[in-house]
Amino acid sequence: IEQIRYGENKMKKIISLLMAAVLAAAMFAGCSSSSSGTTGTTSGKDGKLNPALEDVRVRQAITKLIDKEAIKEIYGENATVLTSHVNPDSDFYDENLPEWQRDVEGAKELLEEANFDFDSEIKIAYYYSDQTTQDVIAVIESNLNEAGIKTSSTLLSGDLGQLIYVDRQYDMLLCGESAADVAEMYFLLLGAGDTAYFNDILGDREERRELIDKYVDEYNATTNIEEQKKIAATLQENAIEEAAIIPVVSINTLALYNSSKVSFPDSIFESDWKTRDYKFEDWKLLSGTTLNLPWSQQMGIDTLFENPSNDVQSLLSPMIFDRLISDEADGSITCRLAKDYTISEDGLTYTFTLKDAVWSDGEKVKASDVAFSLYAYMADPNSNFSNIAAPIVGSDAVKNGESKEFEGVVYDDEANTISITLSAPNSKYMTKLAGLYILPAHLLGDVKAEEISTYEAYWSKPVGCGQYKIDTVSFPDYCTLVPNETYYGAQPGISSVTFKSYATGGADALTNAIIAGEVDFASGNEVNDLNVAQSITSLNSDVKMIEMTSNYQRQILFNF
Repeated sequence: IEQIRYGENKMKKIISLLMAAVLAAAMFAGCSSSSSGTTGTTSGKDGKLNPALEDVRVRQAITKLIDKEAIKEIYGENATVLTSHVNPDSDFYDENLPEWQRDVEGAKELLEEANFDFDSEIKIAYYYSDQTTQDVIAVIESNLNEAGIKTSSTLLSGDLGQLIYVDRQYDMLLCGESAADVAEMYFLLLGAGDTAYFNDILGDREERRELIDKYVDEYNATTNIEEQKKIAATLQENAIEEAAIIPVVSINTLALYNSSKVSFPDSIFESDWKTRDYKFEDWKLLSGTTLNLPWSQQMGIDTLFENPSNDVQSLLSPMIFDRLISDEADGSITCRLAKDYTISEDGLTYTFTLKDAVWSDGEKVKASDVAFSLYAYMADPNSNFSNIAAPIVGSDAVKNGESKEFEGVVYDDEANTISITLSAPNSKYMTKLAGLYILPAHLLGDVKAEEISTYEAYWSKPVGCGQYKIDTVSFPDYCTLVPNETYYGAQPGISSVTFKSYATGGADALTNAIIAGEVDFASGNEVNDLNVAQSITSLNSDVKMIEMTSNYQRQILFNF
């Protein structure tokens, strides 16, 4: 996120209040310190720093100390306090859970029972650089200091994958996470197997992981809503008891757009649904000749485009790549590259027939491209969405490097069909599959799995099969897109798109660009501060704010 510094009179009033809060928290904390920058070499066994966190009583004590209401106030009206990893307004929230409340004395008792070493230090890391996150970190530190726990905090910057998963120079990590549904959230956070995000970080907990996976499998195997609710309740209770990850708040996602320059169907952004149909054919410019968008690199590499399995913040990937299907917020499925599909009666086999489509270099899009993309998502250790391919028969062999093909994937390039067979029924699999961006096997098929996301010959100017193609690029400053004339469907409504980076222009560069009318649309982390968004709209009346229903959460992860 861009760190936000407010200008002009109204913004100055807001930043004064925020700075006062930070200073007050820092003074109150007394025994905390902070730093910024990349981490160095790993210290501690396997990147684990404070062995006290292995004791569940210490993790439960810290959970009791965190003032979630104070953190909610910082994020604003679009935030909701969480007791579990399920939003309280969800049909799947466990109503039997005790309502969250802060308990400092109870936390102190647990720390004493665990013989916590109060001379040790808890190191807290975070990777969002905005002022709001810094305020949240100040609250967290002061919360722990109140019980006598010494703390320090560090802003991670650079290669976040390396820093978070490999170096692990922290005891606690403030992070953001989202998922399509209840089961996926718990599987990604706490499940077993290499496709779960935090296996190596969350301690030696094989029995607990397998239990989570058992519940997730049962949830996915049934379409009975009441049965799913019971399983969701068990997942919530289990996770609260273990206290491996603290759910803090959920935050509805914000988007800002300049209503004098661009229009699009309102239905697109009713919810923060990454697998939606963006309907670029219905976007229109109301003034000017180019759609101007912010360009942000999430993985710290500013000389290559990002694999769409990692690019979850911008419109770039949905513009230049395509998917078999899209999954709308109301549960409906829209065919994209797929001409049609069938699902077997046992719910195990999904068969797709592809439309006649070509890559932007003129090569035909084949069923084997879909098979390769499933392989790439599973075998590439840099992929954030290997869970798309994990349910397929033979996924373990692909993940372990024993095979480049899934036993459960059969394709015919001549008929342009592909069948995907799962190891168990999964009622949510179409939602997962809607997140699969198709990659060209003829350009990436011979690349080693670990190099797929960083293969320079391709990612310096990737070939796609979406509605746009890359025209020019100047790393790390900007790239331009034009319509892909070979696209199988409707041409986009806007013929010129520019993505520009604001990373080197100062902390307030993107904010100022939106206010000045230089950015036509922005969403995600870069504008997801309600106070900032409201200030921007007050300074430029043409800029409108969209608040999207979201399952995006701020969580605190323990490294133990």
